[in-house]
Amino acid sequence: MRREQIIAIVVVLLLAGSAGAGYQFYFRPALEKFAADQTYLEGLNTKLQTLKRTFPSGRPEAAVQLVAEKTQPWHDTLEQRARQFTIRDFKKLDPLPKTLVLRAYYDQMAQKMATDLATELAIKGVYYNPNISFYFGAARPGTLAGKSVNELQVIHWLSSIKLGTSIMRMLVDSDMLGIENLRLWTPRTTAEGFESYAVGVSMWMTMDQFCKFLEKLHGDETMCIRVNGFRMTNTSLRAYVDPPLRIELVFEIDVYNYVPQPPAAVGAGAAGAPATGANAAMQQLRAQRAGAAAPKPQASTSWWRKWLPL
Repeated sequence: MRREQIIAIVVVLLLAGSAGAGYQFYFRPALEKFAADQTYLEGLNTKLQTLKRTFPSGRPEAAVQLVAEKTQPWHDTLEQRARQFTIRDFKKLDPLPKTLVLRAYYDQMAQKMATDLATELAIKGVYYNPNISFYFGAARPGTLAGKSVNELQVIHWLSSIKLGTSIMRMLVDSDMLGIENLRLWTPRTTAEGFESYAVGVSMWMTMDQFCKFLEKLHGDETMCIRVNGFRMTNTSLRAYVDPPLRIELVFEIDVYNYVPQPPAAVGAGAAGAPATGANAAMQQLRAQRAGAAAPKPQASTSWWRKWLPL
């Protein structure tokens, strides 16, 4: 083989290697990026066609306003329900102070709340069983020595004491003669957003006082109290006056936890969430205006991509 032929073969191989390297390290990444851009463009075209079908007038705010007008009665109903299904200030607490000794603060506040209730019962002359704990399942003062306490625990314990003392005052204000026991169960939450506080009480009342107490519970427009059941025991059958009755009562206080949504959230729903409220109305409006689905736009293919496929 002559020298000229060898040089020609080497030159051809170098050119072929340069072309392959250029395609592998320059043209191929460029083609991949172009393909990704083409896919992104197709997605934008699809979204644009969907927006044109959903808002044929070119004014999305008009459709949003229409949905807001349809859903406003629902929001008004929820707000009215939230005003009725409350627990008043039965669990309202003052903000915790910026202190490093939460245990001492809790001991002080818990002792004060229990002492205030006992003093009020003594002033009003209402008998109560001395075995009743005015801490209602919360930690007793003085039992937390050597233990670490965080803010969530303090808030939970103080709110439990505040709830129990508030219910006790509600019973005392109903001319209760005496109380033997008061039990608070753990609140339960329903799928509809309600939180129920179950209360069991054993107390002494006359029949007239008990009837007025039930009327007061059912006539309260700021709270929803459901009486689950009661049992009355008369230990003075031969009395000529209205005798005191031993009444065991179980009732529940229903609270609706409603969080108002800002106007911007109307018509916007989380992905994958069921269509409820404004979301359902928006989907119905889109279905009415969309009609048949438009065909997917076809992107044109360049001639050089046919010769250099990925």
